Amino acid sequence: MGGAQGNHRDWEAPADPTAERSSGEYLHDGTAGGDSAQILAAAPDAIVEMDGLGNILAVNPAFARLVGVSAEDVRGRPMLSWVASEDRAALETAFGRVHRGEGPALAEVGLTRDGGTRRVAFNLGCTEPDADGGFGVVGVGRDITYERSMEERFARADKLATVGRLAAGVVHEINNPLTAICAYADHLALSLASGDPQDLARVERILEAAERIRVLVRRLLAYTPSPTEVPSEVHLGEVVIQAVGYCEHLARVSGVDVRRQIEPSAPRVLGLRGELTQVVVNLLTNACHACIAPGGRIDVVVEAMASDRARMIVRDNGHGIASEHLPRIFEPFYSTRSNDGAGTGLGLVIVRSILERHGAALKIESVVGEGTAFVMEFPACPREGER
Repeated sequence: MGGAQGNHRDWEAPADPTAERSSGEYLHDGTAGGDSAQILAAAPDAIVEMDGLGNILAVNPAFARLVGVSAEDVRGRPMLSWVASEDRAALETAFGRVHRGEGPALAEVGLTRDGGTRRVAFNLGCTEPDADGGFGVVGVGRDITYERSMEERFARADKLATVGRLAAGVVHEINNPLTAICAYADHLALSLASGDPQDLARVERILEAAERIRVLVRRLLAYTPSPTEVPSEVHLGEVVIQAVGYCEHLARVSGVDVRRQIEPSAPRVLGLRGELTQVVVNLLTNACHACIAPGGRIDVVVEAMASDRARMIVRDNGHGIASEHLPRIFEPFYSTRSNDGAGTGLGLVIVRSILERHGAALKIESVVGEGTAFVMEFPACPREGER
């Protein structure tokens, strides 16, 4: 598929709409009369005709809508210019098979538009040969973005369900011996308070290790909503104040300056205060670990939105998240902090699980070397007459 320019053509009615032509001629030279033009214009699937080099000769309105430009702007350009870079080889392979006369071919590709991508499944076939015996390729594509997103969501839900079953079976067995360990370690610490300092330090290390296990258990339990906590009206500013207090020690030892920007007029949301606090604590914890250089700073913002929603942002100036890691940060047990052994790979999974239960949208903005922002948008608490 090259970049040479072909003849610019469009599917429009010829000057004489009663002219009789074969269906092959309609497809080949890009014109259509009467009902044919209406069918092509009304077709919900994207249709594109290409010459032998892969340059676009004609498209229907559905294709133009997918790529977000007019049909005039598309014609004459290489089809590959609208295809995501990682999918170009697949389209070239399918195009080559069709153009060599090996029969129709299928190709699933991403069509880019304004920085976004729509997944489209194309069925490619040959056009009628022209007077010189040459022919091009026509593709009929169906937008399957929704289907692919649902498949990913179901796969993610299955992973979460697996972790939930693991948590249910393991947490009880962990909690019982953990309680005994903590109780006896506390007793030893009191007994050794006036004894050998080295023995006291060893007991304190036992307590620290037990606390790490306790934190992991709490994170596993956070996969499912608390059966005792009832949703209530919550101001996200109150949640932020409480979460920042919990993380004060971590921020201090990490040398990170945490700043709050709370807009009192931000609408209240309906939710579980404990779960929402867990969201902010998890994000603050990750941000503290990301701000490893001197001058680390975290901004936590709560503000009102014009659409009667509340926005909460946790932004740091840390090392950022590399593009190859972004698609996987919400996978259970996936962590980029493998070098220190401190990351469990559950924090962000829990964040998304809680936000989904609260009907909140989550967007991540990250630049390597500059920092990361987690932007959360919550629906406002229903008014009295709307409940």
